[in-house]
Amino acid sequence: MKKFWCVSLVLLLTALCAGARSLTPQVVPEILEPRGALLASADPIFINGNGGFTGYPGNGTKADPYRIVNLTINGNATAWCIAVQSTDCYFIINGCTLSNATAGVLLINVTFATVNGSVITNTATGIDFKSVENSTIVNSTIRHTINGGILTFLCHNNTITANTVEDNPRHGIQVEGSDENEISGNTLRRNGIALVLWTSHNNTVSRNTFQCNDEAWQLQSSTGNTFHDNVLLECETPPIPGFGWVACLIAGAALVAGGFLRARAKKAEFAAPRR
Repeated sequence: MKKFWCVSLVLLLTALCAGARSLTPQVVPEILEPRGALLASADPIFINGNGGFTGYPGNGTKADPYRIVNLTINGNATAWCIAVQSTDCYFIINGCTLSNATAGVLLINVTFATVNGSVITNTATGIDFKSVENSTIVNSTIRHTINGGILTFLCHNNTITANTVEDNPRHGIQVEGSDENEISGNTLRRNGIALVLWTSHNNTVSRNTFQCNDEAWQLQSSTGNTFHDNVLLECETPPIPGFGWVACLIAGAALVAGGFLRARAKKAEFAAPRR
């Protein structure tokens, strides 16, 4: 009997020690999050230079870009919601909701940026690119701006694709002094002039849908641009001759639901709206 109780006591002490070890606090590695990333809303963000990304997830490479994600920012009538300048790091602005500022997103002297899946409303300018290269605006919605939905100035080799740009009384997309960009697969509707190219060359405009804008597109002093497979829907005013657009290649524009433009390569003909 004594032997039985000794064995039982040993087993009990062993179990208690194991339980104590399981209750020992574990060391959790620190997770470095961007300022405000865990909040439903955040203050306006300004990043100046590569060092300005300190504290944001990522390392600034193509494989692991810095990330500004899932923020709701009310600019409270300030200059911007998110502004980044003077960096050649890879970074992404993803899933953000931005409003009430001079610019929703302002990028200056930047390469390798992506604005993805964001909604920008009630700003003077939705997305403002200045001296930006090798960057992308994709899957975003920009509406209710004063000056324009997407503005680029001195920007080259960028892609603007799969966005909805709507209800901007002045311009939907304005491209100025910008070459070798791709504008494709966007929906532009109920804007003043849906697309403006000023002194911009060798851009490709393809597979966009223009619907119920005051004017589909306007080009001034712009050559070598290629338009193809764009669709004009409903109440669309034709591009205005005399602004240099005839120097561009225009092909495959579809006439849909009373649209005005009937185009062939290097030649555009205008048709009266269907009665």
